[in-house]
Amino acid sequence: MNKSDRVYIISTRSRDIVISESGDLLEDSYRGPAYFLERVFSKNFVPFDDALCKSLEVEILVTRDGEKGRVIKKPRQIRKTIDIKLAKWVVVSTVSDEWDLSSVDFHNSLVFLDIQGYVRDGDFFGRKKNWLAAEEVSKSIFCLKGTREEMRYIPKTVVEEQKKKMLIITDGIFGVELFYNSQRYFVPSNVVEGLRDTIGAGDTFFAEYVSGLINNLEPERALARAVNETSDFLSQKSSLGLVEGSKRV
Repeated sequence: MNKSDRVYIISTRSRDIVISESGDLLEDSYRGPAYFLERVFSKNFVPFDDALCKSLEVEILVTRDGEKGRVIKKPRQIRKTIDIKLAKWVVVSTVSDEWDLSSVDFHNSLVFLDIQGYVRDGDFFGRKKNWLAAEEVSKSIFCLKGTREEMRYIPKTVVEEQKKKMLIITDGIFGVELFYNSQRYFVPSNVVEGLRDTIGAGDTFFAEYVSGLINNLEPERALARAVNETSDFLSQKSSLGLVEGSKRV
């Protein structure tokens, strides 16, 4: 690792209000995707700077089929000039579309974008929307990450172009696919028992993957490492004695 291996995080800290299907309050904490990204980069001794949105409030509904979120308090979309000239790596992970990426000059940085926020309809639990800025922003993206469901809300042309660069598709119990330079790689999921929720798993996985690349791992090895590290993260949650059940990375 050298001085150029610095990560710039464009993300969000939020108040996360976690509730059950019966309406019980399970947790009220200040985290958001930025919390989990910073946690992993710190653990892996990866230097980072960040630009954060801090005024969101999110309600997260925990169901048997996973978590579904809606944004209670949402700021105006942020159009901001960000100086990332010294960062070789840029990681973007948002709650909603609070960051206007079309206003950011990414220079020659390697941009890693988790599309979770840009296809999330923040007004309703679990509802998705099309990523309207996909064609414009995708030209700057080196790596795009999303779930199998989220890929349905991106133009197929963008998905196919990303496979020529780098594309990660997570698919729950069916594992994780990586497309890199038009080659496909696959890593199966790991079962973790005794979980109440998987909040933070996606951002943990993404940061672990980028950390692996920064430490000169080949993409397929970085992918396998990220899956294993995320399993450890979920195992720690399970050890806290959360309600029975099982989820997969």
